[in-house]
Amino acid sequence: MPPRLLFEKLLLDDLGRPPMDFKFYCFRRPDRSTPDIYIEVVQDRFTDFAVDYYDVDWNLVEVVKDRFTTGRRIPKPGQLNEAIEVATKLSEGFDFARVDLYLTGGRIYFGEITFTPTGGLKNFKTPEHDRWWGQLMQPLKPPVITHTQRVAADMPWPDKRSQ
Repeated sequence: MPPRLLFEKLLLDDLGRPPMDFKFYCFRRPDRSTPDIYIEVVQDRFTDFAVDYYDVDWNLVEVVKDRFTTGRRIPKPGQLNEAIEVATKLSEGFDFARVDLYLTGGRIYFGEITFTPTGGLKNFKTPEHDRWWGQLMQPLKPPVITHTQRVAADMPWPDKRSQ
């Protein structure tokens, strides 16, 4: 395949700045048809980085340590309901997915989907907040154990104390 360059359109808000990043944490459970969704809003990513978390009714939700948040509620985006629908659709079939979207210029732009945001090392406000989000993660299906995993589990691993 010949080398190619790919250019993306530069997204800017009405003030000519990079738009806010809306990260939809979609937790699916076997007993519900729709996911539990929490929204992380990243503001001023390149100048005065700040994040806040909201539920789908646009209430501020305490999740991470205070030093990472503003604690100030921003106006509810006009496209929030449509963005929630997009995130819900894109997260279908996954126990958990974070769907990143940009809402700017009257349009919704897709950023990415990730299954392990921050490598699983979020700075939760308290251990209780960590447990709260952890309990939202319930597998939709039992995990599939491969033959290799079964063999590895049955192998006699060396006891480090005897070395």
